[in-house]
Amino acid sequence: MAGAAFLSTILHVPSTPRPRLYFYITLIIFGVTSLLEGILCLHHNGIFEGLPRVGELFRCSGEDGSDPVQVTIRLPPKQRKRKGFQIDAGQSVNIYIPSLGLRSKFQTHPFVVASWTGKRPTELKLLIEPRGRWTQKLQSRASTESGQTGGLGWVIFTGPHGTPVPIEDYEYVVMVADGYGIVAQLPLLERLVQGALAREVRSRRIRLVWEFQNIGESYLVRIYLSDHMSPRPL
Repeated sequence: MAGAAFLSTILHVPSTPRPRLYFYITLIIFGVTSLLEGILCLHHNGIFEGLPRVGELFRCSGEDGSDPVQVTIRLPPKQRKRKGFQIDAGQSVNIYIPSLGLRSKFQTHPFVVASWTGKRPTELKLLIEPRGRWTQKLQSRASTESGQTGGLGWVIFTGPHGTPVPIEDYEYVVMVADGYGIVAQLPLLERLVQGALAREVRSRRIRLVWEFQNIGESYLVRIYLSDHMSPRPL
């Protein structure tokens, strides 16, 4: 479709210099930005140091086959020491896993990073709701035992995408989520809790309101909270 659009534009643009000049300027800008994004993607994934890999593909017990899935992406050892890579709470990444099948080789999917580990992340954790074919296939590969990878190998991601939310500047924070919308709130909550314990944020009161219908969602979040949240109260 992109090739057809390019050819049809060339054929229908008048041969006068000015219209074609606008077209070529747009094409050059698109090419330069795509090249820079590609270089940044290779840099973040450590393409010459070993690609990130799926470290765990975990499935929790849900209802009506809608078991939520937790995907853990482990970064290469050299990339963990790199200072330039940072993901802030609330940002997302696009992931590419070619081992899921033929169609997955041409697909990338965006997910919010559900874990926040500070300035130098060693792994990325994603909490995924099975909806379309790609996520359902990912769910079918997942295991109910921790530490299993589901036979998935390396993975490439782009990002981080999105603007960080300056939550540390507020004294009172109210967070509202419905269903899998809790995934976008978890890293922000973790940032607030850790920052409050370290006296790095101004937050004095944090209230989280979450409504869910699937017991699998609550079970997965309880596992996440037990692994990441400090047991000390605010």
